[in-house]
Amino acid sequence: NFATLNPLYHYIGGATLSEGNLKFTTSGNSSNGRAISTIRPESGKWYVECKIIDVTRFQIGIMNGNETNSAQGGSDTNSVVLGYNGDFYFNSSQYTNYIADLSNNDIVQLALDLDNDLFWFGANDTWGNSATRTEIENGTATNSGSTDIGSQVPVNTGAIGIFLEDNSGTGNNVAEINFGSPPFSISSGNTDGNGYG
Repeated sequence: NFATLNPLYHYIGGATLSEGNLKFTTSGNSSNGRAISTIRPESGKWYVECKIIDVTRFQIGIMNGNETNSAQGGSDTNSVVLGYNGDFYFNSSQYTNYIADLSNNDIVQLALDLDNDLFWFGANDTWGNSATRTEIENGTATNSGSTDIGSQVPVNTGAIGIFLEDNSGTGNNVAEINFGSPPFSISSGNTDGNGYG
């Protein structure tokens, strides 16, 4: 099985899901909300890609099993959010210039190493903080997002969710997320050992 976004999540708000619950949309000044993955792993290594359709209020994040305490990811220690400006938000602090500003049609990458409580974000095959694929595969913490924010809390407790969010209500966030479902390959040509992805 492959994850989708959960349409029953309590912070879905005014966001709508389509394309088999793999496309997330908020529009204009009238809607905001969050959609989180239906499968939430507790261990292992995971990789997800997301194609940005409308970057205006784009945000992608990860959240531990305790969950963040509001509709705004990055507002406490339970979640971290990467925004359209390439900055991280964690515990109500902003960590600037992790990656370059994002644009429409960019492919955002997320890698999780839940055995070592590490995460990485990137875009268009370039990882943030100059991390390398070898570092990610080896679980090297040096250039991970966990090191950048100085905390492993968003990925070290319970079932880890991956989410798309618009917490502003002042613009659009339209994105397609690829958890590896074989009929839905919108980004790279990468596949797993069984040819899926």
